[in-house]
Amino acid sequence: SSAGGYMAVLAGCVLENCEYVLDFSGFYNLFVLNDEQWPLVSQYKHCDKYRKWFDLNQLLTKKKCNIYRFYPSLLAEDKLQTEFASNSVKIFQIKSEKHGIPFCKNNLYRLIRLNNEEIERLYQLFQGKSLISETAFSIALNNGNISGICRLLEGKLQDKLKANL
Repeated sequence: SSAGGYMAVLAGCVLENCEYVLDFSGFYNLFVLNDEQWPLVSQYKHCDKYRKWFDLNQLLTKKKCNIYRFYPSLLAEDKLQTEFASNSVKIFQIKSEKHGIPFCKNNLYRLIRLNNEEIERLYQLFQGKSLISETAFSIALNNGNISGICRLLEGKLQDKLKANL
């Protein structure tokens, strides 16, 4: 997420044999980052040698694979970075306040194992949806499989227990 998502998108734009990229709340434009929070980025913001890497939109026009962006729609900074993503990025807008992986992490293992056709089918299912609930996403990801839904519920229960300890 964040800088890691930025690097995943950057790599997906330049690598020849990349099947697809999963971006979790990654950056698309470094110019808008808070200078105090990201001093190293701020240091190179005005350097011509590095400026070309600060906005990924030009690279996105040359990308060789699909980029799937997962972001929490309830966080302003992630919404802003999504606005900088080009129309060629396939977006999953998850109703969440979790920066990074905006859904139950128990589903991550299943998601990263999807092949090209499966991830595209999942995208088509949610394409154009303005908000996707974590539960709906988990059910779709697991094809309604009860064990996948149980993993989601177990993860949510663990989160609640940790919060109450």
